[in-house]
Amino acid sequence: MHSPKHLITFYRPQRFSELKGQGSVKKVLMRSAKEGRIANAYIFSGTRGVGKTSVARIFAKAINCRNALCEEPCNKCDICNEITKGISLDVMEIDGASHTGVDNIRKLIEDISLSPIKCKYRVIIIDEVHMLSRSAFNALLKTLEEPPPHVVFILATTEIHKIPATIKSRCQQFVFKKLTTNELVEHLKEILEKESISYEEEALHVLAKKGGGSVRDSLSMLSQLITISEGKITSSLVREVLGIASQEIKLRLVEFMAKRDLRSIVNEIKELLEQGIDIPYFLKEFNMLWRDLFFIKSMGLDMSSEIESSADVEELKRIASFFSLSQIHAAWQMLVNTQTRIDRLQDPVLHLELLFVNMAYLPDLIPITRSKEIIENRDIQMDLGTGDDSIYQEEVSLAKRPEGADLDKKENYKALTSETRSRGAQENAPKTWKGFLDFLERDKKIKEFPHVHICDGKIEGNNVFIKCPEFWLTRLKSDPNRYLLFQDMVKDFFGKNIKLVFNIIQNQDKNSIKKKIMQDPIVQEVIDKFNARLVDVYAKKE
Repeated sequence: MHSPKHLITFYRPQRFSELKGQGSVKKVLMRSAKEGRIANAYIFSGTRGVGKTSVARIFAKAINCRNALCEEPCNKCDICNEITKGISLDVMEIDGASHTGVDNIRKLIEDISLSPIKCKYRVIIIDEVHMLSRSAFNALLKTLEEPPPHVVFILATTEIHKIPATIKSRCQQFVFKKLTTNELVEHLKEILEKESISYEEEALHVLAKKGGGSVRDSLSMLSQLITISEGKITSSLVREVLGIASQEIKLRLVEFMAKRDLRSIVNEIKELLEQGIDIPYFLKEFNMLWRDLFFIKSMGLDMSSEIESSADVEELKRIASFFSLSQIHAAWQMLVNTQTRIDRLQDPVLHLELLFVNMAYLPDLIPITRSKEIIENRDIQMDLGTGDDSIYQEEVSLAKRPEGADLDKKENYKALTSETRSRGAQENAPKTWKGFLDFLERDKKIKEFPHVHICDGKIEGNNVFIKCPEFWLTRLKSDPNRYLLFQDMVKDFFGKNIKLVFNIIQNQDKNSIKKKIMQDPIVQEVIDKFNARLVDVYAKKE
């Protein structure tokens, strides 16, 4: 068995045939070496650990091998052996990150003007070339325009967009792709079998997915596991050492969200943190689970071949039945947004708790669907209004009940008693919007209308004009019983002959909305309960 710390270098490919993946890249470079059609400059781009510098060394051997015009290096001649050991004077490897200045490039240009000592070509491999300064790139550009015939440049980078277009236009470009999970699994199997180490199939799949398509990352983690494996790589060991949550935990979390079991959600998060999970990677996997739920919910078993999580398709179908398609889509979007910024958050654990709570209570927090119109005989007309907001009016007849309203749903919306209905008229409260909000507070109905404080009201004659964002009205109308209750409360406070007119704001100033949302008692209650903070306010886009 080879020492784990040498595993990566020991199994570094020395021939094109040993390279995993990159089929098109290998094919073109092997043909070029065989036919002697060698360009003066190449760019190898792609994510880390996919073989860019390994291929550069193999190509350097192939074009300089004593066995002239061969597509594969022999790895037996003195030139191949020197390049493999890294002692060839004609093949230089330069770290672009530590040789960023123009002086480094000028010295390099002076050196390459000399003819090769033993090889046919002097090969200059610059790794992480995107780290060079602008002046260094400019100095390199002149050489790439008129290179010595005996020099071949190979520029390797993980960030191709940072290389100037003038440089790229003078090079042949090759894009190295990430390896698939199956390709990585097969590679890991070969290594473990050579090392006489037993393994579980599932363990290698978990390890390969964590590797993210990078051979080097996968081998690095495998080296760590071999050190403590005691002769066998198990899935439980992989998850424990690498901080990966099991599929069962993720499925349990989804079910807790469906049941709105807040206590179990919080306990599950605590358990994950005690296991030392990798939070960004956990969110990535959880994201893929919700993606699979969305496609199973929308297209059924026809999408079973596209499932990327390791969950059983029938189990996904069962869990997807707990949610509406709109809620799954919204939860998926929330996960994507959090995943992209989790590394920049000061307290990722707090945001993880808030994210899961929001996902569980999603239908109550934001409008996730635009319900069908439930008010008949309404009159909608454009109103130029004032200021920069785009507003249209919607008049509502309070004489009709919303279609679909169910007064018997007492567990959610209790019908107002005659005592409650007369209380608003009996009180001497001022008939203002603030007075109406106070009336809702006294009657303990304010929580039935989340974020009502972001609306403004104005009374003119027999009309009550309510200026509100479009998402708030959509949220209100999405539940006929809640909408009915709101109409009743308006009539109780302002009078039975009142006409309700919504001035719907389509583009409201974000700062003003944020300020009003911060004043909402429900928002304040959530902030106090979870020791949270309001990071930002986003407009709801239908």
